[in-house]
Amino acid sequence: MQMDREHLFKEMDELFPKVVKPKGISMSFHKIGCIHCEELRKDLAHVNGAFPEEELRTIYDELSCLSSEGLLWVMPAYLKYIIGTEASLESDEVEIEFFIYNFSPELKYQKETISRLGSLSKSQLSFISKVFEWLSSFTYWREWHGEDLERAKVFLNNIDA
Repeated sequence: MQMDREHLFKEMDELFPKVVKPKGISMSFHKIGCIHCEELRKDLAHVNGAFPEEELRTIYDELSCLSSEGLLWVMPAYLKYIIGTEASLESDEVEIEFFIYNFSPELKYQKETISRLGSLSKSQLSFISKVFEWLSSFTYWREWHGEDLERAKVFLNNIDA
């Protein structure tokens, strides 16, 4: 099935409405005792309302620190970036690379990852899988991250939401 940006944007807007920022520690997966989660909360303390795309550089390597509510807050901007970034489709974009890694966990991290995805619906998980399928249609992502993309699709499609 051939997917185009316009279709992906339309579906994304339906499935991932912008939401307000989770309050306090509800944004992070670990509530206390995790320096990474604490730093992420500090780094994003100045952000209010919907998550702004320009903050992706702040969080791309800390997605695993977000709670499911935090992830829902970030997803509209993150997906918009992935789908809308023309240059990134045939070259390395660290934000996209880490997004793939976040959804293709090794076996020992799958239970925790499923917990972090707890607020996402089956339709939302299927859409993220569809974005990975779309990325697989680009030579760079298929050649350099094909195994990770495939593992992410299988992982997401096997979650019972």
